[in-house]
Amino acid sequence: AAVLDPTAPPASATAAELADAWIHGRGEGQVVAVIDTGVNPGPRLPRVRGAGDVVPGRDGTEDCDAHGTLVAGVLAGTEDATGHSGIAPGVEIVSIRQSSSVLRAESPGPDGPTVGAGVGTLSTLARSIRAAVDAGAGVINISEVACVPSGTVLADATLGGAIRYAAVDHDVVVVAAGNVGEACGEQNPPAADPSVPGDDGWDDVLTIASPAWYDDHVLTVGGVDADGAPAEFSLRGPWVDVAAPAVGLRSVGADGAGGS
Repeated sequence: AAVLDPTAPPASATAAELADAWIHGRGEGQVVAVIDTGVNPGPRLPRVRGAGDVVPGRDGTEDCDAHGTLVAGVLAGTEDATGHSGIAPGVEIVSIRQSSSVLRAESPGPDGPTVGAGVGTLSTLARSIRAAVDAGAGVINISEVACVPSGTVLADATLGGAIRYAAVDHDVVVVAAGNVGEACGEQNPPAADPSVPGDDGWDDVLTIASPAWYDDHVLTVGGVDADGAPAEFSLRGPWVDVAAPAVGLRSVGADGAGGS
């Protein structure tokens, strides 16, 4: 997460500001899967259903890292005393823990690059996507990617099949985002020059991100700062479709209550 001046009030969405967007509803009846580090249910995240976990015997409703809970809070946190609200507080969250920087695999195998930090591979992400579809999700949010240098053979056919299962076979909206960091080591160049005929940016890619690069079937989101400029930590690429605020955001607490 990007950290801004701690004395400055965090960016947030209030119920009053979202009223115009809620004219047709606040997400009631919709099911959104959060494939992340798990989601901790709480007073501000009351509609969380587990659908899978990389830890045997768990269901995805435990979050040791807090990341998945924060993502779910931005999406679906209910209104607090200050008026802060998630964007769609009426949705039901389906949580699947696919990655964690806290947990470690007992016997890591040759399963391709890790998706995010700690446990979680391309194969487990593919299984998570299929589990989310089978759990009734109409939207799947994946706030992580697996990255390799351009030119590297990325054995992600299983993941590609899962994306097709969701987007094509079941008409599910798959949303992905990725950041430069331990997994995605080298930032890609800025967007292609629209004045150059035939320049779509793909020839300039330094780092490939999966599942983001499945451009026809994945809605990939880039992050912008408070001024609307591309955030330095947000991985660029010709697969990016839309951008959204990515710094100074406010969400629920790591326990699914309060705010942070």
